[in-house]
Amino acid sequence: MRSISPRLAPLFRLALRHLIRNPAFSLPAVFCLALGLGGAAAILSAWWAVMQAPLPVGQPEELVSFRIRDLRRGEGELRLSLPTVEEWDRGARSFEAVGGWSVWLGFQFDSGDGVERVVEVRTTPNLPRLLRLQPSAGRLYSPADADDAVCVLSHELWWDRFGGGREVLGRRLGQDDPCTVVGVMPADFRLPEHGGGEYVWRPLGEEPAYLRRREARYFQVLGRLQPGTGSAAAQEEIQTRISALAHDHPELFGNLTVELLPVQEHFTAPYRGLFRVLLLAAAALLHVGTANGAGLTLAQTLS
Repeated sequence: MRSISPRLAPLFRLALRHLIRNPAFSLPAVFCLALGLGGAAAILSAWWAVMQAPLPVGQPEELVSFRIRDLRRGEGELRLSLPTVEEWDRGARSFEAVGGWSVWLGFQFDSGDGVERVVEVRTTPNLPRLLRLQPSAGRLYSPADADDAVCVLSHELWWDRFGGGREVLGRRLGQDDPCTVVGVMPADFRLPEHGGGEYVWRPLGEEPAYLRRREARYFQVLGRLQPGTGSAAAQEEIQTRISALAHDHPELFGNLTVELLPVQEHFTAPYRGLFRVLLLAAAALLHVGTANGAGLTLAQTLS
């Protein structure tokens, strides 16, 4: 570096003098380069924050997502019923725990400024523990809360409707089916396919009877592998369970297949197409900025 710097210093001084003496050229050139570089940097920063940044869960490398598909109908990603999720959790050998969640609509509560309506997420009681989440405030529910009317707020709901105040902890929320707020979700936690937003998280307890039917497949599923267990062994176990269900319930499971995916891949899947477009836009911005800068330089040289 010491041998190169003396050679470059005169060139930098010459370029700086040239830019100062020709503001009509230098200002548009700098603007074009700044636009291209700044736009590309902003898009790449967003891509890293959403697609590459570690999820706010404990040991994410142990988490897998269950992608269920119907081979005969060629349908997209399917869900499982609550009885199936609970059976897989109780009898799992390759998994430390298996849990699921379902997004419901229509949780209503009085925020002080009138009746508000937000999304309600019902989960198996073990889901926060399975994810090893750290609450932003209070605590998260556990299987011990399955029969209690408790709930956890998403970080966005906590800040937007309650100003991030801890006095909301212990408050009863809800009109038709009230619950007691015991905690707040981590700030960066997002639902696959739904992203961030204003949610109320609740454990399943005295759920409606229809959720106990095998055909009521409303739950997306996650599992945490046992320490030292590879995904291939877990995949084999799940496929064996699907085959057993297909034998007992061929009309429901006869054509289903389950693929285990790293949870990061599942959580970021909804944004993959968008960021492909944005990364192309970043490349285009960078190209336009540098091309315009080069064009201005060439025009200045020829003039």
